[in-house]
Amino acid sequence: MKNLRKTIREELLKEMEQIDYPNDDPSENFFMIKVKKVKSPKDIEDFRFFDNIKGFVSIDECSFIDLDGLPKSVDALIISRNKRLASLKGCPQKVRGGIGIDTNYKLKSLEGGPQIANREYTCSMNGLTSLKGAPKSINGLFNCSSNELTSLEGGPQKVSGNYQCLHNNIASLKGFPKSVGGDFDCRFNPGISGDGFTEKEIRSVCDVKGKVRFVNSWKMQK
Repeated sequence: MKNLRKTIREELLKEMEQIDYPNDDPSENFFMIKVKKVKSPKDIEDFRFFDNIKGFVSIDECSFIDLDGLPKSVDALIISRNKRLASLKGCPQKVRGGIGIDTNYKLKSLEGGPQIANREYTCSMNGLTSLKGAPKSINGLFNCSSNELTSLEGGPQKVSGNYQCLHNNIASLKGFPKSVGGDFDCRFNPGISGDGFTEKEIRSVCDVKGKVRFVNSWKMQK
């Protein structure tokens, strides 16, 4: 059977929509790569700048299976609405700004994803069954809502902003963060907000500086 797997380097020859440089030298500027179902192979030479990009990278609605070929570090990263994406292999490991990994329904794990998150990190509306591979510490908000999680094991242990894990199937306190600098929102998890845990029990394993948001009756939330 013909191997259908394609790397980002191969796909970009077909699907690079645009690279916009504010000035003449792309290594000195912020720029955006928008990867969609479009056009020209002419920008493939710009891979020589891909070890460290001073810019915002968006991988949106493309056909990649994994992310082999992306730079090692970027300023900001969005990976969204990729129907075939099943792995974060090759993803930048250092992101100086925000991270959004959302609406990739075949993505089951964060393994291979960024390990340094200096601002918010969202990974909502994927098919995640595990948070394994997430950074251990996040300087900002963390949002893993609307996945298929049954616990927070493997997730960040220190979050300086809000921690949101709504609309999952979490039924265990295993893996709960050690500290949250903002609010901890675990609503719409039947094992927690039904006849599950009390706010006191949640606070006993997690130092929440803000509010713990949950409703005791699951039925009341529908």
